[in-house]
Amino acid sequence: ISLQIKSNFFYNNNELKGIITSPSDGHSNLRETPEADGFVIGKIEESTNVNVIGKVGRWFKIRTSDGYVGYIHNSLILIKINWEGNI
Repeated sequence: ISLQIKSNFFYNNNELKGIITSPSDGHSNLRETPEADGFVIGKIEESTNVNVIGKVGRWFKIRTSDGYVGYIHNSLILIKINWEGNI
């Protein structure tokens, strides 16, 4: 199933829940800016739950449970859908 997330979904303080996936190294880089060469401000372990609070191009702006905010490429996050099929 392909899920298209439009940036206007994030207006009015709406948030999505996501889970981090990662390449073979077991973590994903949390970047300061939504760019592949953006400064890495942290690393998030695979299977970590996050709040998706925005979208810029192919990058999601996320907030971790401990309050860190940054960007992760959309290929490294699975959006959670609740049992009723709502996002």
